Amino acid sequence: MEFNREQFEAHMAYGVRLHNLGKYQTALIQSLEAYNIAPDNSLEKGRAARDISARYDRLGENDQAERLANEAYNIHNALVISTEPPNRDAYRERSTSAMYLGVMGLRKVIKARLEGTDAQPNLTSFVEDKMAQSWSDIQTAKRQATSKIDQKVDQYEINVSRRVSMAESLVGHRNIGLQIGAKAVFLAFASESPRMSTSNPGLSQQDRLRAKAKALAGGIAALSVGILASPKGNRRQQLAYKVANRTL
Repeated sequence: MEFNREQFEAHMAYGVRLHNLGKYQTALIQSLEAYNIAPDNSLEKGRAARDISARYDRLGENDQAERLANEAYNIHNALVISTEPPNRDAYRERSTSAMYLGVMGLRKVIKARLEGTDAQPNLTSFVEDKMAQSWSDIQTAKRQATSKIDQKVDQYEINVSRRVSMAESLVGHRNIGLQIGAKAVFLAFASESPRMSTSNPGLSQQDRLRAKAKALAGGIAALSVGILASPKGNRRQQLAYKVANRTL
C-alpha cells in the first residue's frame, strides 16, 4: 500500500492536540493510526512510536512507554548511522528520541534519590549520554539548515532544551544546565513560530500561544532546578528533584 503522508500527518497532529488537552487515551488511538500506516523503519514510524510512548507514559503504562521509546530511538539511530551523509531530519528525530530515553532514565534516578537510595552508576551515565547526544544532534541539524531562522532555532530544540537542562543540573553539570535553561527561556518566545520550517503548520493561533506559554513555563522550571541543584544543602537538592519530577 502506498504511504499516505497527508493522512499520517493528520493523525499525528490530531494526536498532539488531544494530548495537550489531556485526552491521552483518545490521543493514543490517533498515534496508533499513524504508526500503522507509516513505512517500516522510517523516520515516520519512529516519530509515531515516540508519540505512542508519550501517550502510554501519561496513562501510567511505563513498560509500554519504555518499549516504544526504545523502538523510536533504534529506528532513528539506525537511520543516522546508515545514511551517508546523515541528513538533517535523521539528526532531529534521533535528538528527540534520545531525549525521551534520557527522561525515562532520569525519572528512575530521581525516584531513587527521593527515596534516599543511590541510583545505579550506569543509569546516571545512560542519562548523561542520551541527553548529551540529544543536544549535540539538534545542534548538528541546525547547522545543516538552509534558512537563517532554522539555523538559529529548531522547534525540536525548544522541545528538548528544558529537559536536557534539568538532566544536566541533576547529574552534576549545573553550569551547563543553567546555560541551557536560560536558552530554553529565550527560545520559548519562538515556540511554534510559523517563520520556522520546523513548526507545526496545522496549529491555530491559540495553539501557538499555548505552546509559547508551555515552553516558557518549562524554561523557568529548568532554571529553577538548576538554581536549586546545589550541593549546599540536601533540602534544596530534594526540592530540585521534586520540581523536575513534576515538570519533566
